[in-house]
Amino acid sequence: MLTRRAFLLSLTLASLGSALPSTEEGEPGIKVRQAVEAIDRYQKWVSRGDYDRVQRSWLEVSKLWQSLDYVEQQAVEKQRPGTRKWMESGEDYEGGLSDPPDYP
Repeated sequence: MLTRRAFLLSLTLASLGSALPSTEEGEPGIKVRQAVEAIDRYQKWVSRGDYDRVQRSWLEVSKLWQSLDYVEQQAVEKQRPGTRKWMESGEDYEGGLSDPPDYP
């Protein structure tokens, strides 16, 4: 039989576990999802030729990419292949418009 203290500790741990974000395969974290969405916005503005928004969305993608840890960057790379190479190249609006990953 559990002691009262052990019972309360198990309840606390169970509630913490349910509050943590899911780490299941195929369910990206919030930052990963934001980065992928930012890359998609960048692609949209490139295809429309709206260079003011291209520049702003490049800055957004760049900041999000830098805020990701290695595992999160791998998750973005899995969804948008070529992102790591693109980000490490340092190409942006100022240096000549670069094509985002998987852009024809």
